[in-house]
Amino acid sequence: MSRKGVSMFQACVDLNIMITSSEADAHFHSKAFQNVLREARSRVYGEIANDPGHSKRTLVGKLLLAADRLFDEAKYDKAAEVLHKVAKIEGWEKSDNTLTVFADLTQRDLDDIKKKLSIELGTTIQSTARA
Repeated sequence: MSRKGVSMFQACVDLNIMITSSEADAHFHSKAFQNVLREARSRVYGEIANDPGHSKRTLVGKLLLAADRLFDEAKYDKAAEVLHKVAKIEGWEKSDNTLTVFADLTQRDLDDIKKKLSIELGTTIQSTARA
């Protein structure tokens, strides 16, 4: 179940276990089964994460496949979101939120600017330079 992503009922059918759909549903929602399922999923996720073939490239490939499937289902807005995420991962899109205001100014340059401003404004501006 944790590997294939099938329902409890389908897993029982695959294993030739005779069970009704309502019985499978009751077992699935039991606290004990949920604990076992959580542990199994954690093991599967750990195996996937530690797989030597797991890389940024495989992630991008999976995202592109997901975008293709969404596109085929005419879910264009969701496909575009996935492709936007791929663009970010690939580094094709830079964040527009980053703006370098101080460029190559040093602390000394900043202190000189503060001094000039304090003279112009007639006030004292405390230096933030650390000793």
